[in-house]
Amino acid sequence: ATRHSTPSRGRGDVYKSPPRPHAGRGPRSSLRPGRGSVARTVPSPPQTRSVSPMDIVVAGSHGLIGTELLERLRADGHHVRRLVRRAPQTSDEHEWDPDSGRLDPGVLAGADAVVNLAGAGIGDHRWTTAYKRTLVTSRTRTTGLLARTIAGLDSPPPVWLQGSAIGYYGDRRSQLLTETSESGDGFHCL
Repeated sequence: ATRHSTPSRGRGDVYKSPPRPHAGRGPRSSLRPGRGSVARTVPSPPQTRSVSPMDIVVAGSHGLIGTELLERLRADGHHVRRLVRRAPQTSDEHEWDPDSGRLDPGVLAGADAVVNLAGAGIGDHRWTTAYKRTLVTSRTRTTGLLARTIAGLDSPPPVWLQGSAIGYYGDRRSQLLTETSESGDGFHCL
């Protein structure tokens, strides 16, 4: 079995992962038809990598990225707990209400990682002044509630991934971007 190691990366370094085998299934689409305007393929996870199963809490699991992420995490053998804004319908769902500041800390207790992808959809409505406010508050409220809840835990999850600023750099075409690159211009680059 071949193992790929990731070199130590500092701020601003770029690492291109090695080619990944996909066990004859072919590449998988990262966007399902009708769910986005960009179509690209993402190879299946490598079959030679051994990772201990993790307990991961995901907010924003029903969105474009969250749906794919859950599929990949489960395929890799991880246990996923989903934060939902409605009554839970399955055993892996846990209700929270960012607008009222309600999240049971027990839902995050013992998690290895928290992933926050929650926020109003950027392609769901015209970006009126009111909807821009919704875009911002839907992200700041969820992030704030998660941050306060994690800070209050005796043993917080060691990993927190935040994915709400995908357009931060703006459209730079083929320009190589790093964490030290300047932000773009416009509302989506806040």
